[in-house]
Amino acid sequence: MRDLLTEEAAAEQARRCNLGRSINHGYKYAFLRSHAGTLVFDPISTTDYYGVSADAKCFRHSSPAPQEKCTCGFWSLVLRSHLGKSGTQSELTQRRQRRALILEVESSGALIRGDWGLRAEHIEVYSATLPSMCWRCKTAAVGLIALSDGIMTPCCHKHGSEANQVVLPIASIRRELQTQVLWAETPKPERKNRRT
Repeated sequence: MRDLLTEEAAAEQARRCNLGRSINHGYKYAFLRSHAGTLVFDPISTTDYYGVSADAKCFRHSSPAPQEKCTCGFWSLVLRSHLGKSGTQSELTQRRQRRALILEVESSGALIRGDWGLRAEHIEVYSATLPSMCWRCKTAAVGLIALSDGIMTPCCHKHGSEANQVVLPIASIRRELQTQVLWAETPKPERKNRRT
């Protein structure tokens, strides 16, 4: 990431300053995983799980994160619309996107700014938006189950019972994470223009 933000992201940061909001507010993808009996966030690009409030570590340099000539630290993007765009740290395959949460975060501590957002030493997760469709049939999800890879995955009643697992409802996830947890809006089917 270069030092300059894109014009769109810079404009959003200026707008937030004018509204008295933090410019370190951002968005990132993560998976939800049950690890040692606790729900944790599983970053897309590393294996270091974290909770709602966490400090980053640099594994390459054995020093505090983020480091200038490294990719360590908690990445976040200024604009939610940048999630999944080419060239950002949040590119995901469509199949993996169906299982990823969108986290709304506040970054603090040491910060390194880049084109799309920033890398931070500390992160606070303010909300987690869950995919709203079953990973198998794309009908409305009722909760999450852990698949064989351990990632909590949205499912409907039918596929939750077929997997012989307890479906974890959103209320249980909210209680355990102690942060706001929401279902994503279900995409509306495209309506075809009928000519008469």
